[in-house]
Amino acid sequence: WFGPADNNIIAVDLGTDELWFSYLDTVLQKLLPSDPQTLSMDPGAGPRHLVFHPNGKWIYVVNELDCTVVLLQKSENGKYEKGFSFHPCPVVILNPIPVPIYISPRMESLCMCQTEGTTALLFLM
Repeated sequence: WFGPADNNIIAVDLGTDELWFSYLDTVLQKLLPSDPQTLSMDPGAGPRHLVFHPNGKWIYVVNELDCTVVLLQKSENGKYEKGFSFHPCPVVILNPIPVPIYISPRMESLCMCQTEGTTALLFLM
């Protein structure tokens, strides 16, 4: 996934339960690892998709195997840290924020969530 406002790239790795952070160095014309290079999700979570909030401070990671959505918050130093996690239903993101997030377990059921105001919390609709 390409960062919405910079040259950062985030790869989700279902097999290792990690997000991999890199950036495009436009001077060297190379993809380089960021520091830190990875952020671990819970064991067995299985990160599959993510969506950036338009405010640039929040990312919602959809974990396929444990059926959770995890909030990542950008800290003052620009690094992402894990915030809350919740189980809306088994998940796959179908569209980005700020419109509602539709979450589905491969078309078996459907949940709809949306943020409210200036909080990062997702609410079932």
